[in-house]
Amino acid sequence: APSVFIGNEGDDTFVLRGSEATDTGFISDFKTNDDDRIVLDGMVYGLALTGGAPLDDEVVAVPGFAGGNSTSTEFARILYNPEDGGIWSDSAANGEIAVAVRIGVIQNFAQYTFELSDFVVGLLE
Repeated sequence: APSVFIGNEGDDTFVLRGSEATDTGFISDFKTNDDDRIVLDGMVYGLALTGGAPLDDEVVAVPGFAGGNSTSTEFARILYNPEDGGIWSDSAANGEIAVAVRIGVIQNFAQYTFELSDFVVGLLE
């Protein structure tokens, strides 16, 4: 079921681990000045289990992306659309064609500038 995340003041961690469109997490107040982070479940999204920042080409900004087939880069697994705050999971990567699923939305996207360091890969139980 969809979730709404509200972090308020201070450093916040928002965990995304759903793989269905009905699991979308809505982040209402992502703040880079408070060192907020989005944790992505590495096992669910097929990310390298680095225990920290994802690899450079696994999480990418793709302006205008709104779902459907994704072939943005060979290894991209997570796609962020800076024009609407959508965070999408592409389960195929490796240049294959798959239908991406929206897993999150940064609702205050107009105040957010994409940085890879805002995303963290975790192995969640």
